[in-house]
Amino acid sequence: MNDPTYALLWPRPLFEWEARRILELPSGDPEWVSKVSHLLLEAYEDEEVASAFLAAIPPDNAYTRTWLPQSDALARAWLTDLLKDHSRLRPYKAPVYWAERNGAANALAADKPYETFAEDFFELITELEEVGYFPKVLKKNCVDDPLDLDEVRKTIRRATKLDVKWPMTPGDIFGLSDGAVYSLVEYFHDQAQRPRTATIHSYGDCGLHYQNWNSQSGQSVYRWRLNALLENHRVPLRLGSSGEEQGRLIRHFNSPLDDLASSEITKRADAPEDEVAHAVRKFRARDASIAEKRAAIVMLYGEMEPKRKAIGRKLSSGDESDLFRIANTFNLRHRDKSQKSDYGEEFLDWVFWTNLSTLRLLDELARRQNAAATVSKEASA
Repeated sequence: MNDPTYALLWPRPLFEWEARRILELPSGDPEWVSKVSHLLLEAYEDEEVASAFLAAIPPDNAYTRTWLPQSDALARAWLTDLLKDHSRLRPYKAPVYWAERNGAANALAADKPYETFAEDFFELITELEEVGYFPKVLKKNCVDDPLDLDEVRKTIRRATKLDVKWPMTPGDIFGLSDGAVYSLVEYFHDQAQRPRTATIHSYGDCGLHYQNWNSQSGQSVYRWRLNALLENHRVPLRLGSSGEEQGRLIRHFNSPLDDLASSEITKRADAPEDEVAHAVRKFRARDASIAEKRAAIVMLYGEMEPKRKAIGRKLSSGDESDLFRIANTFNLRHRDKSQKSDYGEEFLDWVFWTNLSTLRLLDELARRQNAAATVSKEASA
């Protein structure tokens, strides 16, 4: 056996998340070892990692690949040790060839960014289909149960209201509007399910059949793959990962401000009507208009209004009046002739992020103040 190279294809947090989910599955599952092996095959660049795992967990029956109950504890210990060993959770680095090192590889993407993204997107769908990620809409094309392509088209049309051919030829792909492609990006997110086991169907060289699907895992992997594709093609969109944004394309600002907005969405996930969360979703929507951006900013001002005194107490002198002067003198909250309206969309971006950052600062200051008060109270008790 070759010594395996422990280099992860998956992002380490995603691998650790899925591995721990599998560890939490009940003991006694006869397919538990197979689920770990399948994960290692998919998440690591070197297939020898899965081979090393299986060599450490000898099966009860090598032909049927079944394991004794005591193998369960041995396998769990192996996976637990793996998660503790950072040297075996290294990120994989794909080779970078001459053209890319010298900037020549970006020429096509820069010339036709939309077309190259659309083509690569459908290649990704084909790749994920082949490893069983779409069991409902693109089930295994088995010799005993062939895939009905006409039914695939009907299923997609019913869900997306798009009449698309399947499979897609390059001509079909380039004939789609960007809105149609982005709708399909979101649709296949909702269909994605990761199979945790696979078995061989040898008749007619049919190949692998996948089982034990999980939508949370499948959608997480899909978002990672799709967002990497969007980044590679410099498309300023990403698939959201939480709340009402999950699986929906949102605008990406390529800055720490994206993390700020996402954390606010996550923090307020249990309150879907929360105005701050609603403002963030509205502002980051892929097709947000100027009017919708203004509305999102007004929502943030509505959240800030009751905190005006706190802003004056906790921030520098004049900050409170300056923040609300922007709201009251520009064409945002009030819409009479005296309002200033000669400004570009980038001004709306600046006002939105300033207000969201201010709200986060106020929340953090209040949290610290409450924590200090609690410590003082406990000390005096």
